[in-house]
Amino acid sequence: MSLRLEQVGVTLGTGRRARRVLSGVTVEFKPGRVTAIIGPNGAGKSTLLRTAQGLVSRQEGRVELDGVAVEHIRGKDRARRLVYVPQRSGAAFAFTAGDIVRMGLHAAGGARLGTASDAAVLALATVELADRLHDPVGELSAGQQQRVTIARALVQVEAGLREHAAEPSNTRKTVVVLADEPVSAMDPRHAMSTLRLLKALAGAGAAVAVVLHDLSLAASVADDAVALGAGGSIVATGTSEAVFVPEVLGALMGIGFARVAIPGGVLIGPSGSRDEPAAGTILP
Repeated sequence: MSLRLEQVGVTLGTGRRARRVLSGVTVEFKPGRVTAIIGPNGAGKSTLLRTAQGLVSRQEGRVELDGVAVEHIRGKDRARRLVYVPQRSGAAFAFTAGDIVRMGLHAAGGARLGTASDAAVLALATVELADRLHDPVGELSAGQQQRVTIARALVQVEAGLREHAAEPSNTRKTVVVLADEPVSAMDPRHAMSTLRLLKALAGAGAAVAVVLHDLSLAASVADDAVALGAGGSIVATGTSEAVFVPEVLGALMGIGFARVAIPGGVLIGPSGSRDEPAAGTILP
């Protein structure tokens, strides 16, 4: 049971403006595991998540959740089982933080007003924003807005996990979190706590796919990793330990990388050198 993309191809635009964004992508997001999606700008990482949720039309391949095409999953079942966390909130600034979180609970099946309010308070407390419950999201910083979006996702995922908790493990429906750079505007402490929340959701049974640019953070949270290269093709996929190595990252990004072990994790960053030239370099 999982969310699986099989030989997915996506082209955006038409005519001269047509652009190949994903090419032959086959990847599986499994319950209980966090999969980091990495790659250079424009490699199709966000498109991959949006295609996985059914928000972007594909020209080739299949996207299936527990063997069912995602386009055939409708309504509240879809909201309970495919939870999308965008990089930027599209909510109107007139809504309060509490409103945004309650929308997530409503999308996942609704609740009595009192129950929804309690859930919103608890979720916002989890992301350390309980004191901003009644504040318009437009008054919050970009990082705080991201944390509100995470709180909204929490109530959706928890509703989905509760819905299917009583089912036998071999037939239990998969709940998936698709998070697109969810910590890009956060300070380091809140970024780490947010990634720990995503890890906890995986521990509770959800499948988590997260786009991240900070490779050290990605390596600290991910069980698996998918590296997308230019043209939206997969350069490497496998366990975090197999993908987050200098050889793979150097080929992916076109620069040298170093990986240094530290207490509790690793630091990964550019080394400032690479033997072979980066793609596109003009040689004499």
